[in-house]
Amino acid sequence: MWEWLIKEGKLNIEVEPDLKDFNSWIAKHRGKGYCRNTLKSAFNTLVENRIVNLVKRYTWRIVKIVTRPLEFLEPKKTYAKRNFLTL
Repeated sequence: MWEWLIKEGKLNIEVEPDLKDFNSWIAKHRGKGYCRNTLKSAFNTLVENRIVNLVKRYTWRIVKIVTRPLEFLEPKKTYAKRNFLTL
């Protein structure tokens, strides 16, 4: 689902995808679409893991979101603190 959300290369921009369109797209590749509960669960997983920032929910399938790149999930590098000698 995340790949479909960013298929146009729109990262960190507000978009309003319709999950019905995703289901139509996936039906072409999979042979059949997913049920509503599966779609809702997959989308909620993206929101919980902060890959997708939910701005507004219009209906269960039409939302306003901001997508994040996968690098956003990588832990930030921490640097060792330097101990300065005081004279």
